[in-house]
Amino acid sequence: MNINPFKHSADYLPVFYIMSLAIFQFIICFQLSLIWTFVCSLILLPLLATSTAYNHHQQHHPVFKWSGLNRVFEMVLTFQTGVISYGWTLHHVLGHHVHYLNQHTEHENDSGIIDEARWTKPGGRQMSFVEYSIKTTVLSYWLMVKVGLKHKKILKRFILYGFITLTLTIIGVLTLGMNFIVAYILVPVIVLFATIASTYKHHSGLRSKDKFHASYNIEGKFYNVLTCNLGYHTAHHLRPGLHWSQLPEYHNKIRHKIPPHLLKLYNWKNFLSL
Repeated sequence: MNINPFKHSADYLPVFYIMSLAIFQFIICFQLSLIWTFVCSLILLPLLATSTAYNHHQQHHPVFKWSGLNRVFEMVLTFQTGVISYGWTLHHVLGHHVHYLNQHTEHENDSGIIDEARWTKPGGRQMSFVEYSIKTTVLSYWLMVKVGLKHKKILKRFILYGFITLTLTIIGVLTLGMNFIVAYILVPVIVLFATIASTYKHHSGLRSKDKFHASYNIEGKFYNVLTCNLGYHTAHHLRPGLHWSQLPEYHNKIRHKIPPHLLKLYNWKNFLSL
């Protein structure tokens, strides 16, 4: 009898890393003074880049064979990344992946639905990086609910885990005060903003109905280790259900179809000029 809860062995190390961060987050909240909680939270922030990428992967391809274990793992990710269970399923999987080629009214598909993570203003003009980041962050939970109104079963689950998260948050604030607010509210809010800000570079400015021409790809090894291969973005959009560990192989198969200007190596100069 196979009692291994993991679907893929490639998930062992990332899950261990994420759970190690969760233990660190717990310690700085429960054991340290407020000032040290704040300092250690600043140290924690960049380390959570993998957690936020992994929360994305979790919505496409859950890590564990058992649904209960997935929900517990997602609760850990919630307090690291600011997105509760089924949140990305609604906003990202159903609101973005299905409609990301539809950026404004001229690009509407037959259903008339535009990308919920769109980088255009009404009329089709491109948003600035700052406008996109702030607007999408502020409206993120409303956009989840908006998509959920068309997917009632998932919306009910989203609301249930939202209620559980809110209950745990209230208990944490009442018992631990500012330490909990810093470690488990401020940190996730900042990470949520950083996550959404990073998505601006995935598609912005690419007005195309061809999926091979609609995403930037980052091929640098460091970036893809950090994000569990999220840099292979065209491959991910073509096969969103493909496990993240299989994306490099699929990317290599389709690479010749992707325009060269959409293939980048990761460094700050290239990243900022996408």
